[in-house]
Amino acid sequence: MPQARSKPPALPPALGKRPEAPKAPSAALPATRPAPPPLPTPDPPADLVERLAVAEPPLSTAQKVLVVAEGGTFRARLDGDGPALGLTLKATRDGRAFVQALPAPSRARAAGIRIGDEVLGVDGAPFERGVGLRHVAARIKASSKKVITLRRGFAPVDAEKLAAVLQRRGALSDDGAAALTGEVAEVCRRAALWDERGEVVSDFDDVSVDVVERRPALCCRVVDYDDETYAVWTLDARSGAEWRVRRSFARFREVRSVVKRLAPRHIHEDLDRTFPDEAAFYDTVSSIQDRCRALETYLRRCLALLLTGPLHNRAGRLHACLEDFLDVPARLASLELLERNPDAHLRRAAQVAAHQILATPSLDGVVSTIVEACRGKEGHDLLSAMATAIDGLQAALVEGCGVFFEAVVLRRTRRMTEEELDLLVRAAVRRQVEAEVFVPLSSVLDESLRRDLEEEETALQTSCAAARLKTQAALGCIESPSRWEAAVYRLATVGSYTLPCDRLDVLLAAAREVPIIFAAEHGGEEVLGGDDFLPIFVYVVVQAGIPDLRYLQTVLSALCDPDKRLSETGYYVATFEAAVEHIRGLPLARVLGEENPFAP
Repeated sequence: MPQARSKPPALPPALGKRPEAPKAPSAALPATRPAPPPLPTPDPPADLVERLAVAEPPLSTAQKVLVVAEGGTFRARLDGDGPALGLTLKATRDGRAFVQALPAPSRARAAGIRIGDEVLGVDGAPFERGVGLRHVAARIKASSKKVITLRRGFAPVDAEKLAAVLQRRGALSDDGAAALTGEVAEVCRRAALWDERGEVVSDFDDVSVDVVERRPALCCRVVDYDDETYAVWTLDARSGAEWRVRRSFARFREVRSVVKRLAPRHIHEDLDRTFPDEAAFYDTVSSIQDRCRALETYLRRCLALLLTGPLHNRAGRLHACLEDFLDVPARLASLELLERNPDAHLRRAAQVAAHQILATPSLDGVVSTIVEACRGKEGHDLLSAMATAIDGLQAALVEGCGVFFEAVVLRRTRRMTEEELDLLVRAAVRRQVEAEVFVPLSSVLDESLRRDLEEEETALQTSCAAARLKTQAALGCIESPSRWEAAVYRLATVGSYTLPCDRLDVLLAAAREVPIIFAAEHGGEEVLGGDDFLPIFVYVVVQAGIPDLRYLQTVLSALCDPDKRLSETGYYVATFEAAVEHIRGLPLARVLGEENPFAP
């Protein structure tokens, strides 16, 4: 008989498979220490189980209206008699029901319900997804308690308050205030969809535009004309990046052709009214400026279509073509990298919201009126007018939309004090307002103010050039082995930025580097005194080689946020001004010699 086949060797356990539990040790092997028995799990108290089982969301009534955070669930009891609840609902494409309108007075409004709240159920019974508005409305009307369960939606802009603030400041007429209310509500609705779901949906849910890959806040200005090309300055608020591209008039005509091909007829015909005629055989300075403004208006209105214009199926493709015109695809990798900066993403989120509010036709008209009113001035008068306009528009937006901007930030973080939140919102609004007001006037300001400061600028550059060749000791500065290189490098990049607030940030960063370098080079054993800081900062300013030193100091001093003048920012602005004045007052003989210019 054939012998029995031997048992094959055991295969190794498969990867990712939990090995079998070890067998009990045989008598021949020493026994291992037995595992301790599992700890007993105590039963929760019966009263706690009962409380958790019956727990319900907090109740808001007309007598006690609750303050509910965004995303929080709550109940609202509609007190009063009569069939009218004062509640208009709207269904989304995925079957959810939201509050669309609340007439005043209203039983729902009195109970603390807001526009944008999601309706989840009534009298403790939830609604099934996709049951339809008729079913939801019928269940609410038939309920005996009239207690609705809701989830707090995103805080909308109080358009009536914003309009009242602008009217009080004389920036908006009665007709403009009426139009602004509807425009802001629609922009906020689309912006919320853009942020939450990556799509923009029409008011009747018949058109949906995929905007996941689109940039939500592109601010552009045509700032210059040279060699038959137009310089288009662009700010991407979501990443904080700014850049310039030069485009010929033919490229603008190509954009116009794309708009005609992709946009509905009534849209491109309305936009065509702002497109300028082709350049004449002989151009004047005035005709070039008028054409720059017309091209700028056309481009800005096209970029705002996704938020303010009628939606259509090719709106996403049209916006992509505009991004290509502004050279966004070539910069997309760097833009996405900048978006990951954890120190600035909250401020940029609030700035995106500010850009979207300012994109409404009414507020864009307010900005255009402000800019045109400043164009007739020059030099220091223009700078003063710009400061007044920027401060006023910033204050109006913070007062009228501050709650909305704060809600945008708080969606992304809860770890922020009230003071930090207020400073962040003001900084975000300030940056966007400067982009809207300062940039279109910057060329006029540069030409006129530089002309007024030409003599002082020449003297400053002469002193800086001579002092740059001298040692640190010759300038009364504490000697640093690194020659304060990190601070000098930061300050030297100030010319890479356009907006005054960004240049102020560079100034602060350079000034903060000085005590850091001092502590690192002295082992943290000594503390840099205030009297020693100014000579060091003078040295840093001299070595940075800023070509327009007097112009920069004048602009930053005039356009500093008024609320920051008594803070760290104001201190360093005053120090920068003192450093420039000290360089300006240096006798050239003392600079050229080895004598300490800070000696009495």
